Amino acid sequence: MEIRAEEAYDASLAIAECPSLAIAECASLPLKMASALNCLGILVQFQGASELAEQYYTQGRTYALQARDERLAAIIDQNLGTLLEADTLQQRLDSLQPA
Repeated sequence: MEIRAEEAYDASLAIAECPSLAIAECASLPLKMASALNCLGILVQFQGASELAEQYYTQGRTYALQARDERLAAIIDQNLGTLLEADTLQQRLDSLQPA
């Protein structure tokens, strides 16, 4: 049976979104919420959904700070920075395109 990359991605996203977030939220585990949201941000960023990635990262950062985990907050900040860097690079490339 051949599994395509898109199917594998969709399945992994569904698995990551539902149980991880639901369990962490119900159990009031901000560090687990932060980690799960960071992972979701990475998944959707690589899929090209920058705005959704930014939402996940921002929410994750809030939970990381709530959990007082400065290391995870810094990792999430770095991931947010990659979004800005990618957007800036795309704007520069677009400006070089002939009209």
